[in-house]
Amino acid sequence: MTVTPAHAIKTCPVCNSTTQNFLDINHYTIRRCRVCAHQFIQLEPRPESVKKSPLPEPAEDYGDYFREAKFLKLKGQHYAQLMSRYFKRPGRMLDVGSAAGFVLQGFIDRDWKASGIEPNAHLAEQAQTSGLRVVQDTLEDFRTTEKYDLITFIQVIAHFTQVQEAFRIAAEATQSKGFWLIETGNRDSLKAQLWGENWQAYHPPSTLHWFSPKDLKRLASQYGFQEVARGKPHQWVNVAHAKFSLRQKKVLY
Repeated sequence: MTVTPAHAIKTCPVCNSTTQNFLDINHYTIRRCRVCAHQFIQLEPRPESVKKSPLPEPAEDYGDYFREAKFLKLKGQHYAQLMSRYFKRPGRMLDVGSAAGFVLQGFIDRDWKASGIEPNAHLAEQAQTSGLRVVQDTLEDFRTTEKYDLITFIQVIAHFTQVQEAFRIAAEATQSKGFWLIETGNRDSLKAQLWGENWQAYHPPSTLHWFSPKDLKRLASQYGFQEVARGKPHQWVNVAHAKFSLRQKKVLY
């Protein structure tokens, strides 16, 4: 029998409204908000003793990822070039979920002072071995006194166990006129509508959230951010079902 895990949180993480069962996939129940329609399986945080422990996947499981190193660096360079529309010069950036640091390296290639956080011990070590400033951590547990001009979330927000906490920490770490760049699947996309429950992005429990642009706009606004641009990644980057949004920090006087 397929059931929602007993430790799942059933209140919408975007607007805190009530939710209802929507789909049963991989023995997990995806819930949908009755108000904003956000879809999610938000699990309770793991115990402290487990949170920072190395993940069990061996390196060979990342074969496809490492083969895309060239394209991921190009993606980083492309996004860095895109950000030149909003910055007179490259600044300080944090890449959330930076994996082995290929996108991060693309920003560095364009003169950004870039660092990253990555929860997977193996991938974080790979980045460190390459000379990159990547620490093993989750955004929900990340603590820093630094302020960043740009925080990037490339295919990562769908995996947050505590969305509100992650965005709160990101907001605190962002300069008053800083930006967020978000790339994630769009549950309102034509592909998602056509494929229904067979949409490729539906693979819980590794994926915990399925956003729409409206969700992101609503969620980011809670932390003083407003949308300034939206688009699609270049087709030469292998990131199917992805969209990105740029969010600009509001300044209150």
